[in-house]
Amino acid sequence: GVPVRAILLGTVAAWGAVVASYVSPDAVFTFLMNSIGVTLAFVYLAIAVSQLRLRRLLEREDPAALAYKMWLHPYLMWLVIAALVVVLVSMAFMPERRTQLLASLLSLAVVAAIYPLRRRYGRIPPAHGPSSPVPTADRP
Repeated sequence: GVPVRAILLGTVAAWGAVVASYVSPDAVFTFLMNSIGVTLAFVYLAIAVSQLRLRRLLEREDPAALAYKMWLHPYLMWLVIAALVVVLVSMAFMPERRTQLLASLLSLAVVAAIYPLRRRYGRIPPAHGPSSPVPTADRP
Protein backbone atom coordinates (compact mmCIF):
# COMPACT_ATOMS: atom_id res chain seq x y z
CA GLY A 1 0.00 0.00 0.00
CA VAL A 2 0.80 3.66 -0.05
CA PRO A 3 2.62 4.97 3.06
CA VAL A 4 -0.01 7.66 3.69
CA ARG A 5 1.21 8.69 7.15
CA ALA A 6 4.81 9.00 5.97
CA ILE A 7 3.74 11.15 3.03
CA LEU A 8 1.60 13.37 5.26
CA LEU A 9 4.35 13.70 7.86
CA GLY A 10 6.90 14.52 5.16
CA THR A 11 4.54 17.14 3.73
CA VAL A 12 3.99 18.73 7.15
CA ALA A 13 7.75 18.76 7.78
CA ALA A 14 8.39 20.32 4.37
CA TRP A 15 5.82 23.06 4.98
CA GLY A 16 7.34 23.66 8.42
CA ALA A 17 10.74 24.05 6.78
CA VAL A 18 9.29 26.49 4.24
CA VAL A 19 7.74 28.61 7.01
CA ALA A 20 10.95 28.49 9.09
CA SER A 21 13.00 29.40 6.03
CA TYR A 22 10.71 32.34 5.31
CA VAL A 23 10.83 33.60 8.91
CA SER A 24 14.58 33.15 9.33
CA PRO A 25 16.32 32.04 6.11
CA ASP A 26 19.89 32.39 7.36
CA ALA A 27 19.32 30.40 10.54
CA VAL A 28 17.60 27.45 8.81
CA PHE A 29 20.25 27.11 6.11
CA THR A 30 23.09 27.40 8.65
CA PHE A 31 21.47 24.81 10.93
CA LEU A 32 21.02 22.32 8.09
CA MET A 33 24.56 22.78 6.79
CA ASN A 34 26.04 22.55 10.28
CA SER A 35 24.19 19.42 11.30
CA ILE A 36 24.82 17.24 8.25
CA GLY A 37 28.56 16.47 8.58
CA VAL A 38 28.55 15.51 12.23
CA THR A 39 25.32 13.58 11.78
CA LEU A 40 27.11 11.42 9.22
CA ALA A 41 29.90 10.85 11.75
CA PHE A 42 27.28 9.69 14.30
CA VAL A 43 25.79 7.34 11.70
CA TYR A 44 29.21 5.86 10.91
CA LEU A 45 29.90 5.50 14.63
CA ALA A 46 26.61 3.61 15.07
CA ILE A 47 27.47 1.36 12.11
CA ALA A 48 30.91 0.60 13.55
CA VAL A 49 29.54 -0.27 17.01
CA SER A 50 26.79 -2.40 15.44
CA GLN A 51 29.32 -4.23 13.30
CA LEU A 52 31.39 -5.11 16.36
CA ARG A 53 28.37 -6.38 18.29
CA LEU A 54 26.70 -8.26 15.45
CA ARG A 55 29.90 -9.86 14.20
CA ARG A 56 30.69 -11.11 17.70
CA LEU A 57 27.19 -12.60 17.85
CA LEU A 58 27.56 -14.22 14.42
CA GLU A 59 30.99 -15.62 15.31
CA ARG A 60 29.42 -17.28 18.33
CA GLU A 61 26.26 -18.59 16.61
CA ASP A 62 27.36 -19.43 13.04
CA PRO A 63 31.03 -18.83 12.27
CA ALA A 64 30.72 -20.51 8.86
CA ALA A 65 28.39 -17.70 7.73
CA LEU A 66 31.28 -15.23 7.82
CA ALA A 67 32.29 -15.33 4.18
CA TYR A 68 34.28 -12.09 4.30
CA LYS A 69 37.12 -11.81 6.78
CA MET A 70 37.86 -8.20 7.77
CA TRP A 71 41.52 -7.35 8.15
CA LEU A 72 42.71 -6.70 11.68
CA HIS A 73 39.31 -7.46 13.16
CA PRO A 74 38.37 -6.16 15.78
CA TYR A 75 41.32 -3.81 16.26
CA LEU A 76 40.74 -1.78 13.11
CA MET A 77 37.09 -1.18 14.03
CA TRP A 78 38.09 -0.11 17.54
CA LEU A 79 40.60 2.30 15.98
CA VAL A 80 37.86 3.79 13.77
CA ILE A 81 35.52 4.17 16.76
CA ALA A 82 38.25 5.83 18.82
CA ALA A 83 39.13 8.21 15.96
CA LEU A 84 35.49 9.24 15.52
CA VAL A 85 35.07 9.83 19.24
CA VAL A 86 38.27 11.92 19.33
CA VAL A 87 37.01 14.04 16.41
CA LEU A 88 33.59 14.57 17.97
CA VAL A 89 34.99 15.42 21.41
CA SER A 90 37.59 17.77 19.94
CA MET A 91 34.82 19.66 18.13
CA ALA A 92 33.40 20.65 21.52
CA PHE A 93 36.63 22.51 22.26
CA MET A 94 36.82 24.36 18.93
CA PRO A 95 34.66 27.50 18.94
CA GLU A 96 34.25 27.47 15.14
CA ARG A 97 33.04 23.82 15.20
CA ARG A 98 30.98 23.87 18.39
CA THR A 99 27.85 25.13 16.59
CA GLN A 100 28.11 22.28 14.11
CA LEU A 101 28.39 19.75 16.93
CA LEU A 102 25.49 21.24 18.88
CA ALA A 103 23.24 21.36 15.79
CA SER A 104 23.99 17.70 15.13
CA LEU A 105 23.41 16.74 18.75
CA LEU A 106 20.06 18.53 18.58
CA SER A 107 19.14 16.62 15.40
CA LEU A 108 20.21 13.36 17.02
CA ALA A 109 18.19 14.16 20.16
CA VAL A 110 15.05 14.80 18.10
CA VAL A 111 15.40 11.48 16.27
CA ALA A 112 16.16 9.65 19.52
CA ALA A 113 13.06 11.20 21.13
CA ILE A 114 10.81 10.26 18.19
CA TYR A 115 12.04 6.66 17.89
CA PRO A 116 10.25 5.31 21.00
CA LEU A 117 7.03 6.92 19.79
CA ARG A 118 7.44 5.24 16.41
CA ARG A 119 8.11 1.90 18.08
CA ARG A 120 5.04 2.23 20.28
CA TYR A 121 2.48 3.76 17.93
CA GLY A 122 3.74 2.91 14.45
CA ARG A 123 2.29 0.13 12.39
CA ILE A 124 4.50 -2.72 11.26
CA PRO A 125 4.02 -3.39 7.55
CA PRO A 126 2.87 -6.90 6.73
CA ALA A 127 5.52 -9.35 5.60
CA HIS A 128 5.09 -10.81 2.15
CA GLY A 129 5.64 -14.52 2.15
CA PRO A 130 4.72 -17.46 -0.03
CA SER A 131 1.11 -17.29 1.18
CA SER A 132 0.75 -13.63 0.22
CA PRO A 133 2.73 -12.89 -2.94
CA VAL A 134 4.10 -9.43 -3.57
CA PRO A 135 1.97 -7.70 -6.19
CA THR A 136 3.89 -7.20 -9.44
CA ALA A 137 3.23 -5.30 -12.62
CA ASP A 138 1.82 -7.15 -15.61
CA ARG A 139 4.49 -9.32 -17.12
CA PRO A 140 4.97 -9.40 -20.91
